[in-house]
Amino acid sequence: MYVDGTSFSTAFMSGIIARLKELNPKISNKEIYIKLVEMTNASKWNETNGYGTPTFH
Repeated sequence: MYVDGTSFSTAFMSGIIARLKELNPKISNKEIYIKLVEMTNASKWNETNGYGTPTFH
C-alpha cells in the first residue's frame, strides 16, 4: 500500500513518537528528534524529503 501527504503522515509520526515516549517517558523533544533522524535512511536533509521516512524497529 502506498500513500503520501502530510495529513496522512501525521498519524504515523504521532504513533512513532508516542511509542518512543512509552518506552522512555523522560525522553526530551531534542532526543526524540535525534531518534527520528536516526530512524531514517538519509545521511543528510534535503528540501524535498527532509531526512526521509523513519522506520521503527
